[in-house]
This record gives sequence, C-alpha cells and structure tokens, in this order.
Amino acid sequence: MRHGTRTPRHPPDAELDVLAALRRARTATAAELTRALSGVRPMSHASVLTLLGRLEARGLVLKRKADRGKAFVFRPSSSAEGTLRGMVDRLVRGLFGGDRFQFVASFLERAQPTAEEVDRLESLLRELRGGRDRRLRPRAR
Repeated sequence: MRHGTRTPRHPPDAELDVLAALRRARTATAAELTRALSGVRPMSHASVLTLLGRLEARGLVLKRKADRGKAFVFRPSSSAEGTLRGMVDRLVRGLFGGDRFQFVASFLERAQPTAEEVDRLESLLRELRGGRDRRLRPRAR
C-alpha cells in the first residue's frame, strides 16, 4: 500500500451488493451475478467483473476457471463472512446499543414474516435452545 492510501474498513456499497449476491448464490459466474443483481443494482457485465476483481484483491472473493468455456466461477472467501459479520456487529452496536433482540425485532416488526420465515426462525430457536453450534448461512435455493 502506498503512503497516504487507505483501504476502507468495509467495501463500498456496489462491492457489497456483488458480495451479498455471491454469498446468496454460494458460487456464480459474473454473468450469473449480473442477472441476479438486475433487480437490485442493475449494472453491466464489465462492471460486475471490475467489482469482483476489487473484491478478489481484498481477499473477499476467490475464483477458479469454469469447467467449460472461458468464464471464471467466483465464491466468497472465509474472510468475506468475517467482513460481513463485522459490519453487522458494528450496525447492531451503533443503532441498537448492542441489543441483538431489538435488531431482529426491528426487521420482524417492519413487515409480517412469511409462514416459511416463521418456520425457519422457530427451527433456529430450537437449535439454539439445544445448545448446538450452528453457523448462520444463506439458505440454498
């Protein structure tokens, strides 16, 4: 890093949108991410590739050559999860005084959860009550 150049503590919003879409997909090509982002943050394929390159340089994204064709397949690195969790932790501390219950309640009070979401929450609560260590990961679609 050059003197006077600072790396932000967390990625800019456009990079976060790409990283979040990749986290939901678990693995994806740039074309797949471009399609996935079209309703949230429409951008060109070239822009998605640029953002993926920046995320890779930060160590938040890993890539490998696809089994077919010229494309690369991207996936979040283990550092990506830590970065995202750190951002959520800062948000909870800053806006909710560290009260995780109020953080979750704010989302549930804003919009009525679906029956599936309630079922998933109940399942998570049962697991937490059972004392099992469970990593909260996006659900496979």
